[in-house]
Amino acid sequence: MNVTREVVTDLLPLYESGDASPDTRALVDQFLQSDPEFAQLVQALRTRREPRPAVSASPGPDVERDAVNRTRRALRVRSWIMGFAIFFTLVPFSFVKFSGQPTIFLWRDAPNSRLFLVLAVILWLAYLRQSWKLRPSGW
Repeated sequence: MNVTREVVTDLLPLYESGDASPDTRALVDQFLQSDPEFAQLVQALRTRREPRPAVSASPGPDVERDAVNRTRRALRVRSWIMGFAIFFTLVPFSFVKFSGQPTIFLWRDAPNSRLFLVLAVILWLAYLRQSWKLRPSGW
């Protein structure tokens, strides 16, 4: 099998991280010895790379509790937004008394009801945004 630079380039991340099998490491080492120009390029990339800061393996003791509290707070905010959105959506369709008789509070009867619908749209958009923020990270 003919090993090309593209194949070795695909294998370099595994090779550099130490996750490659011994056979793959031997294959990459052999290719780097046979192609000194590519070996110099790989060496230049190694020297240009900055060392990564050490990451703590274990999170702090309050990380899970804080995550649950933030999620509960976000769900509570979303519930309030939905409640107000439903309220402002239904207000223009409620009954009121104009000149002694019950009338549906619609655009034709009360032009100010448009404000309620605008508020409802804004709140529904806020609800969708909050729901998007609460979606599982794998979606």
